[in-house]
Amino acid sequence: MLFRSLPYALHVRVIASQEKRVHNLVRGVIRGRPPLWSWRRVITREKVFIKFAFHRDWDNPELYDIVLNMDKFTVNTAADMVLCAARADEVQRALR
Repeated sequence: MLFRSLPYALHVRVIASQEKRVHNLVRGVIRGRPPLWSWRRVITREKVFIKFAFHRDWDNPELYDIVLNMDKFTVNTAADMVLCAARADEVQRALR
């Protein structure tokens, strides 16, 4: 959202299932709280922040060039995919 007005920015949304996100939270992001509490709190805060700060609905697919489902990919694979997209001729032509 910070770079939405920059024509050379590649807008990527990273999604994952509730189970995957809760698993990641439990692994270290939020400790001492039940996983479901953590999940709801993070999602609520993210959506509220995006709406407040940027006046956008983060679920609007038109905001993104790529959507990556992390249930399907490792972090390394996802990073490779973003780099490949950023290096694509179509994206590079847009920079000129």
